[in-house]
Amino acid sequence: QVKKFLIWCGKMIKKGCENFFVVSKNEEVILTMPVLVLILLLLLIFWIVLPALIVGLFCGFRYHFRGS
Repeated sequence: QVKKFLIWCGKMIKKGCENFFVVSKNEEVILTMPVLVLILLLLLIFWIVLPALIVGLFCGFRYHFRGS
């Protein structure tokens, strides 16, 4: 069971590094980061990242995911 869990964790980490969170404004890409980094930031500094994302929506930023 532990081996299956570790294999699953490895697959999720790989997917998190292959897919990207993209921030853009006026069709210009401002920031691109792996989804894994976004998840870690949300876990570690939730009270800073989430309000920044919400304020960014009101300032005209667009968010989307890119990857397979």
